[in-house]
Amino acid sequence: MALKSGKDGRVEVDGAQVAAITSWRLRTSATALEYFSSATNGWKSRLPGPKDSRGEIEFQLDFDNPLTEKIEEGALVTLRLFLDRTRFYSVPCMIESLDWEPVDIDRGTTIAGKATFLGAGPVTKPVF
Repeated sequence: MALKSGKDGRVEVDGAQVAAITSWRLRTSATALEYFSSATNGWKSRLPGPKDSRGEIEFQLDFDNPLTEKIEEGALVTLRLFLDRTRFYSVPCMIESLDWEPVDIDRGTTIAGKATFLGAGPVTKPVF
């Protein structure tokens, strides 16, 4: 069994590595085009329709290399979402939003946030 840990995962934006990423998530999907006809014997049938992608990047704010210098709301970028040191998904997308976690003054925890993105073209999958 060749299972892998996500410890070597990372994110690049337009070829530049982004600092302090804690996790990323990618969802790909296809729209189902539903239909009935005399050939479906009373059953609903489907054909694959347009494909889409969306996801999130969670990060800690690194003041020496802030994520916000690489992306902002409405920006069109290409993300490379690395599973390990060499395998990655290439995702052309639009940055939908930047969400900041509460800045915890009382406990002094690190400043964190999340960037969400929407696909803007075909996703290239890694080769295994």
